[in-house]
Amino acid sequence: PKFTKRRLSMNFNQLSGTSRKYTQKLLSPSSIAEGGHIMAEDKHVSPTVVESLMSEMKRELQSCREAMAADIKAQLENMHRELKNDITSLRAETKAEVGALREDILHKMDSLRNAHAQTAKEQKEMGGALSDVTDRLVILEKNHDMLTKDHKKLQEKCTDLENRSRRQNLRVVGIAEGIEAGNPSRFVAEFFPDVLGAGSFDTPLLIDRAHRSLAPKPRDGERPRALIVRLHYYADKEKILKLSREKGRLIYKGSPVHIFPDMSPEVGKQRAAFNQVKAGLRQAKIPYSMYYPAKLTFTLDNIRHSFTNPQDADTFIRANITHPAYKPFHYFIIIEAEPFNFLLI
Repeated sequence: PKFTKRRLSMNFNQLSGTSRKYTQKLLSPSSIAEGGHIMAEDKHVSPTVVESLMSEMKRELQSCREAMAADIKAQLENMHRELKNDITSLRAETKAEVGALREDILHKMDSLRNAHAQTAKEQKEMGGALSDVTDRLVILEKNHDMLTKDHKKLQEKCTDLENRSRRQNLRVVGIAEGIEAGNPSRFVAEFFPDVLGAGSFDTPLLIDRAHRSLAPKPRDGERPRALIVRLHYYADKEKILKLSREKGRLIYKGSPVHIFPDMSPEVGKQRAAFNQVKAGLRQAKIPYSMYYPAKLTFTLDNIRHSFTNPQDADTFIRANITHPAYKPFHYFIIIEAEPFNFLLI
């Protein structure tokens, strides 16, 4: 466009120059001077001379006009050709540029279309994979819940079987270390009659085995480990527990001892959680019982109450027992022994 505008400006300048050239030729200073000289010399020029001069001037003007018209026409034709060539060239260049731009846009559109198709494909695949993962997760959650229930049942069964295997076991707490002199079975066979009374047993106790608990051996001054005793007959074990409850406080060689049924660690922890509640009940002079696995039972105002949760038991007792000796406790666990032994198992 700048080139065409410049070309048009140049052509119009040429036309203006041609017009000025022919005007200067027609009205040249010599012609004007000559006519003026004739008019000055003879003020009384005849009409014939004037007409002759006018005719000659008309002819020259006509000739100049025709020459100007021919020259202008030639220049206009030349300008037309040049403009036509410029427009044709400009059209070709514009068409080429538009074509190149179109090809570039089409190429980019194809790239975008391919990228969109690939993205849509990947999104579809991801949606399918996510749906599959969701389905598998639902199945896994169901299986997990089922396995959790089965695990809980199996754990309860294992705990029950372990405690059944300990049904003939007793745990004796408070016996000094080393007093068994390397033969714990013979020692406990003599210990029970000494503590509970020899007349309480018609026949000697049959002890399958006896040993200290598996805790590390204590140092001097520390609490001794418990003795684990397995009796051959279940009836003997029940008889020993009954006599222990009836006698109350047991003393052996000047030291208090306690006799408990031997339980698994899980049941022991569950029962030990009630220790502080039971201590409070003893302070309030309220008898209680512990049933397997860990169920605290006591009677208050002729109503029997049972608890499997120590916090619930403590809350109930604080709300219903006004005995000044009972105070709320912080809960902690004692695995080896309980402070007293008058329990109904």
